[in-house]
Amino acid sequence: DKSTDFTLTIDLTAPDITPEITIIIDDVVEQTGDVLNNGYTNDTTPTLKGTLSAALGDGDTIKVYRNGTYVGDAKLTTGTGTISWEFVDNITTGDAEYTYEVKVVDKVGNATDSSNQYIINLDTVGPTTKPTITGVADNVDPIISDNIGNGGITNDNTPAIFGTGAEANGRVFVYDGLVLVGIAAADALGNWRLEETDKLDDSLHTLTAYNADEAGNLGPVSNSWAITVDTGVPTQTVSITGVYDDFGVTGNIINGGTTDDESPLIQGKISAALGANEVIEVWRNGVRVGIATIVAGETTLWSFEDKTGLIDGKYTYTAFVIDGAGNAGPTSAGYDINLITKIPDTVMLVTKITDDTGISSSDFITQDRSLTLGGTLSKALDASEEAQISLDGGNTWITVTVNAGSTEWVYIDARTLDADASYTYRTRVVNLAGNGGPISDRDVTIDNTGPTNAITLNLAAESDNGVSSTDNITSVVTPTVDGTVALSGSDKPEDLTITLFDDQNGNGILDAGETIFAEGIAIDASGNWTHDLYSLKDGTYNLKAVAYDKAGNQGTVITGLDGSTTSKLVIDHNQSQKVNGESTGDRLGFK
Repeated sequence: DKSTDFTLTIDLTAPDITPEITIIIDDVVEQTGDVLNNGYTNDTTPTLKGTLSAALGDGDTIKVYRNGTYVGDAKLTTGTGTISWEFVDNITTGDAEYTYEVKVVDKVGNATDSSNQYIINLDTVGPTTKPTITGVADNVDPIISDNIGNGGITNDNTPAIFGTGAEANGRVFVYDGLVLVGIAAADALGNWRLEETDKLDDSLHTLTAYNADEAGNLGPVSNSWAITVDTGVPTQTVSITGVYDDFGVTGNIINGGTTDDESPLIQGKISAALGANEVIEVWRNGVRVGIATIVAGETTLWSFEDKTGLIDGKYTYTAFVIDGAGNAGPTSAGYDINLITKIPDTVMLVTKITDDTGISSSDFITQDRSLTLGGTLSKALDASEEAQISLDGGNTWITVTVNAGSTEWVYIDARTLDADASYTYRTRVVNLAGNGGPISDRDVTIDNTGPTNAITLNLAAESDNGVSSTDNITSVVTPTVDGTVALSGSDKPEDLTITLFDDQNGNGILDAGETIFAEGIAIDASGNWTHDLYSLKDGTYNLKAVAYDKAGNQGTVITGLDGSTTSKLVIDHNQSQKVNGESTGDRLGFK
């Protein structure tokens, strides 16, 4: 008897999926986070993460291999967008280099190619050497110290810590008690320096250090170094109430104002009387210039005459109360003055735009609506001057960056300019007192519309030889063509040029790759133009003409010979010649 049917499906096709390992995560202290490919870790249960190029099919699994041995299946992770997976390994084979790969395997065992390889170096053994802390540096004004003694006091709550005994070119982990405050890099001799710790609070701090390997394992602890951080500041607030000018036109200089007094008198007040060992320091442009004097008979009013020899420039004065330990109270608001004695005479010009499209690269007529301007200065700016450009006729001004000593400048107009519009860029040089020098204007025309003038194209009669002078078949290999541009239309004829090309695909458009016979052909004010083509080989040419305006916009009208879309120029050096007789019966002969 006939047996029952048995269907066997043979599947030899691997899943069409590309797996990728994107990162391996270390979550074991002291060094957690991403482990770079070929990086180091002390985590024996690293987390692998990756992506798939496409979704898993029915029965597909993600197989993870370590050093070529299958170690488990990854799980898909939730989320949107990229298809992601995750796998937590458990390494029990000790410190070594491990190479991970993944494959997608279907339910019958067909597997994709292996993913990219991701290598980690497992290292769970720390260094055996210990570093030595040799000093702590205070970098906070006004008392700068290269080394605060063990047990010393500082107002620097992010001090630098340094020492010796590190592994060559290794790393040193610095702790405040049990808190990691920074990681220092050692040089080839084992010297190390942590330039700035994490912020320390006002209290006693016991600092220690450990040598650390690339995996984040720590060695034995160093000696301890104790410092007391004290950043308690004076409570008085300080204000600068005015700057007095007693030279020339005298009186108070308003904040941000201008003066010609080279030794102005700074005046102010404090919120409460000074305590023991407290003074008011006056600073100019970030540099200490002196100690203020309490006004006679007063406790909260002060003054300071700046006799340090000012030159033309901008100056910002500040002041604060400081105690004998170097702790400074709140700094006052800045008070700005500008010492200016001259008016700029530098001329600032716009000399180019990018891109200046069209036949001319210097006519400031362009299709480009995102412009970069360039220009020159008649001389380099001095310290009290800046270059400015105005986009609104001088109502507002924008500072243009000019490299010191340079006489060239560049400005990027961030606007998208309107199509078919005109703009005026105004430039000047101004000093810090607001005195402006000579003003220069540059007009720029944005032209994004091609010319609409009608044009004609003809083979000149003297170049159309043979039996007919109108059939555009000639043996002249450098024929003359001519034509006209209509006076009516969007542009004056003399503002346009003609381009001649071979419309090889016959679509009536100048396409990329088509032969251009000539471009930039001038047109006179009456609209007439002519051009001698370069030497042509025998053949048929679909000669077309199109006009371009100064901005490089192509005209909307493209014409062929005799205004026809089908007429073509034929070059045939064997072209028969036409002979005209005077009357019937004349014979052709030679004398």
